[in-house]
Amino acid sequence: MAAAFVLGEVCAARHLGTGVFLGLFLIAALYIIKNRKKFYKSFLIEVILLLFCFCFGNFRFYTEEQKCSLQEWVTERQQIEFWGRVDWVKETEYGTTVLLSQVTIQKGEKGLVLSAYVKEASAVGIYPGDIIWAKGVLKDFERARNPGEFDSYSYYHSMGCHYSCSIEEIIAVQPAKIPIYKGLMLVRNKMRRIYQQICTPAASGIYQAMLLGEKEDLPKEIKGLYSANGISHILAISGLHIAMLGMGIYYMARRVGGFTFSGVFAGIIISLYILMTGSAVSACRAGIMFFIQLFSYICRRSYDMLSAAAIAMLCLLIKNPWFLYNSGFQLSFSAVFAIGILYPYLQQKMDAKNTIYQSFLSSLSISLITFPILSWNFYEISPYSILLNVIVIPLMSLVMLSGILGGVAALLCFPAAGRFFIALGEVLLLFYEWLCNIIQKFPGSQVITGKPMVLCMFLYYFLLYGILILWKKKRSIGLLVVLLMLPFLLTLQKKQDIYICFLDVSQGDGIYIETKEGVRILIDGGSTDKKKLYEKTLLPFLKFKGASKLDYVIVTHPDEDHISALRELIQKKEIRVNQLLLPQISVEIQDASYLAIFGLAKEAGIPVGFLLEQSQLHIGNLSVICVYPYKGLKTEGRNGYSIVLSVDYKEFSMLLTGDLDSAGERYLIENATIKPKHYTILKVSHHGSKYSSQKEFLEKFSADYAVISCGAKNSYGHPHKETIERLGQAGIIVITTMEEGAVIWKE
Repeated sequence: MAAAFVLGEVCAARHLGTGVFLGLFLIAALYIIKNRKKFYKSFLIEVILLLFCFCFGNFRFYTEEQKCSLQEWVTERQQIEFWGRVDWVKETEYGTTVLLSQVTIQKGEKGLVLSAYVKEASAVGIYPGDIIWAKGVLKDFERARNPGEFDSYSYYHSMGCHYSCSIEEIIAVQPAKIPIYKGLMLVRNKMRRIYQQICTPAASGIYQAMLLGEKEDLPKEIKGLYSANGISHILAISGLHIAMLGMGIYYMARRVGGFTFSGVFAGIIISLYILMTGSAVSACRAGIMFFIQLFSYICRRSYDMLSAAAIAMLCLLIKNPWFLYNSGFQLSFSAVFAIGILYPYLQQKMDAKNTIYQSFLSSLSISLITFPILSWNFYEISPYSILLNVIVIPLMSLVMLSGILGGVAALLCFPAAGRFFIALGEVLLLFYEWLCNIIQKFPGSQVITGKPMVLCMFLYYFLLYGILILWKKKRSIGLLVVLLMLPFLLTLQKKQDIYICFLDVSQGDGIYIETKEGVRILIDGGSTDKKKLYEKTLLPFLKFKGASKLDYVIVTHPDEDHISALRELIQKKEIRVNQLLLPQISVEIQDASYLAIFGLAKEAGIPVGFLLEQSQLHIGNLSVICVYPYKGLKTEGRNGYSIVLSVDYKEFSMLLTGDLDSAGERYLIENATIKPKHYTILKVSHHGSKYSSQKEFLEKFSADYAVISCGAKNSYGHPHKETIERLGQAGIIVITTMEEGAVIWKE
């Protein structure tokens, strides 16, 4: 029934008219195959239930989608008044964040209820459960402007939040009917301060994330290290945490009471804990399954994990259908199904009786099921996580126990005892960090898969199923090796003859070229107004494309808006750079910025080459010819020696002009060895400045399309209206990253 409900939601989400009928047919067909020997009436009843779940899922998603109909108010940017219930209050580095539900917006005759994510609020005296009145301006969440980039719109919609709001005024009009919400928030904040006092900064951040669901103090280095090694799940409130804590409370309560008392007591504590930690999707899933397990204990009935997971899935999706597209939801349930279906099968076939062997098969099962999901959402997998989790997870009980005992002891005014208990956990966390650093040095510790093709994902699970069907004990080792090789199927990418992406880096340049032969070239990568460009844009894009290496990185000139992200690319070595190419200029005009990027490459062991007029790269069908700067060039300023490249691939051609100035354009018009040519794409120089792309230049080097890379509302006035007019008069279609986001050309 859960599968039917999910299928119904998918059809509604994708607006599949024929998909509804297809879904009905598939459900009926599969059920006939499974139940062909069952009694007819029973079969009919169960088919009707499945069809009902399908239709209900379709309807539930459709009704939730209708709550997102406030676009006219967002467009108008008008101040609105609204009421809502506070679900969560959180302090961040950007201010106070308030999550509201049951929001009612009153404007004339309109009144709507929706989920809203409210930020930048002055929320003093505001607690979860309060009914508030607020005044502010609705905004859309930002969509990703580059492939692979974090998509705020999709993320918050997957959490059921449809809009954000910059609040100017907020008032609590009615306190929480159940004051426990306020108490839980105060306890959480108190525990945060305790961990900050009794732990090292790194351990404090980890314990806050692990036990309180609070990740503001979590060091980025630790978060990145755990994520790179596939153990970041221990930092989230999930089934592992709920099971350890819940069953621990249950068995302690059993010492003083019966089944009913201990079950009810453990259920209450876990409920309060989930509320205190923010009710994350994985925690709610684990909580529902835990309650079902407790209920089975109390009723002296057997507990079926898969049935409990299906019930939990239905409960969460009925509450919020958007959860279906949340990566945490996908990973949480896929891990449960892996433990419930794949692990018992492998355990039986491999005849695993040793505890370590069983732990390995459990980790393998989870990894095999979740690798495609990780690849789809994060574009990389960690093969060694299969082994690492065998070590990490058994020690988690000690880490958590240490954190809980230390925190409780300090809360009861025994800080010395708190530090004593926490010491063991800190030692284990240091061991985790050391182990992760060691694993990262192994070859293939991180496999950048890129965004896998949907076909490859279906083929992956089909082959996995086929291998399990063919499994024989005599061939166990061989099939196990095949299983371990299966994830590399996810690295297969659909190849275009040529793929070009003009990244939206705001005020700057970044151009990526990839050919069918596997040649990857990055030309520039910088911005003057987009912060953390490497971390948030360039690296995610390269991972999205599956680019674990770059054959060439070309710097047209070392201005900040062309190299800000390239410095980190070179220093961090997450993506291998085979060669860095710089403009070949005389020593007297090599300034500090030029020498700095050259020095960084040398320190990183990256070969450095130089481009000058008539320098050429020929790789397969790709031809890259440098047409500027010329030998003996004397110029002031870096724009004067900016590299100009003529790119050809079969019938496609492109002229990349960097930040070429008017003197450079004049040289190309009068003296350059390059012949007049009509290009497919002209990358307009200097972000479309007033003095770029002069009439004579466009007459000699015409094009079908002109791409301008610039930031919205930049202080330079780029692109200049006169430049746009000249391009239009030349019959060239103008495309800007400011309006379109990343501009992609593929053949």
